[in-house]
Order: sequence, then C-alpha cells, then structure tokens
Amino acid sequence: MIIVDDIEQGSEAWRALKLGVISASSAGRLVSPTGKVRTGEMPETYLDELLTERLLRASVVGRGAENSYWTERGIDMEPQARAWFSMHTGLRGRQVGFVWRNEGHDVVGCSPDWLLEDGSPVEIKVPAPWTHLGYLRRGKVPSAYIAQVHFQIWCCKSEHGWFCSFFPALPGLCLRVERDEKWAFAIATAVDQCQLALDREIQVIRELGWEESAIPAIEDTRCSIDERMLLATQG
Repeated sequence: MIIVDDIEQGSEAWRALKLGVISASSAGRLVSPTGKVRTGEMPETYLDELLTERLLRASVVGRGAENSYWTERGIDMEPQARAWFSMHTGLRGRQVGFVWRNEGHDVVGCSPDWLLEDGSPVEIKVPAPWTHLGYLRRGKVPSAYIAQVHFQIWCCKSEHGWFCSFFPALPGLCLRVERDEKWAFAIATAVDQCQLALDREIQVIRELGWEESAIPAIEDTRCSIDERMLLATQG
C-alpha cells in the first residue's frame, strides 16, 4: 500500500485525488453484505458516476450537497472516538489522507479514519444515539459497512481491520475484523470488473468525439457539473 500523508481528508486536494477512484466508501455498491459481487442497477449507477468524474473531473456530489446534523457531529467528534478507541484497545495510530492499494496505480484506494501502527485500518462511526445503541445491541459490524471494512483490509493489505462506534455517555463498540479470503476475492473481482468497464466505456466516449482538453482545470472540485460545462463552452 502507498500512504498519502500530505493531504487532509475532506480538503480540496483530497477531493481531487479521489475523483473517479474506486474507493472503500462505495464498496457496498460493488459487493453485497454477504460478500457476493453485485450485478444490476447498483454497480451500474456507480460505474456511471465514476465515469462522469473521470471524464469531467468534477464530483458527482456537486456544490449543493449538505451533510446531516448527525453526520457533521460525527465528523467533529472523531478525535474523541479515536481517543476512546486507543484507551480501550491500547493501540496507537495516525491520521492519513489516503491509501492507494498499489504503487503506480491511481484507480483503487481508501481513506481509513485511522491507520494503526501495524498497518490495519480503523473505520470509526459517531452516529445518532439510537443508531449507536442498535449497533451495540447487535454486537457486529453493521451490514451497511461490512463491505467497506473488508475493502479497507484488502486495500491496506492487512490481516485485520477494526470497526468502532462511539457515542459519549454510552458504552462504545470496538470490533476486530479478520481478513477473509472469500471477501478479498469478491472485492478484487468486483474492482477488476469495474475498472475494465470504465476503460471500455471511456474508449467508447473517446470514439464518439470526447476530448479531454475540452474540460477546464478547476481547483475547486466541488464545482458542479453544470458550472464546468459552462466554463468549457465559454473557453
């Protein structure tokens, strides 16, 4: 794995780095919670979004997207969650900007919330209290995040990873997830299929007359698709 330390998660540089990249946050769109490679509308829609980002160099999220109160609160409270995790497990780690799976390959990566000294990734959630209590009662990685956790383990080439859910004044949840070869195979297969499809579709668009030089370079990657196209026509 190749660790990118010189950018901060959530920054413009981080957004630019992630444009069109197959990443852990969308792993559930490629692999189901049971570890099966997905087919149908979900991976096809993800392919469309990746294709859009690679061709237009703009985030599909756009400038108007806003996080919910609990999402923003969770981001703000991540330092507390990391401190609790460290105290609970005795493990130490560091924040990183991004992790590429392979050197020289800028198509697959992840942004773990924490990377431990042994190279294992930690996925941290600070959800609404009722959501946290649901996680706590069930005592397992939520189905919404199981693919993401296994993708991070695979991407970081680690033997295990962690899922942590935290809410102040309530017991925390800390789960170690071991590497699973069936999950690793499914993820590798889904990623390969997605990348092959991207390469094929980009070539098709080129043959239809698309020229990369027509897309203006804009430092703010939150610039909407419409704003980019307006600049392109004005250029």
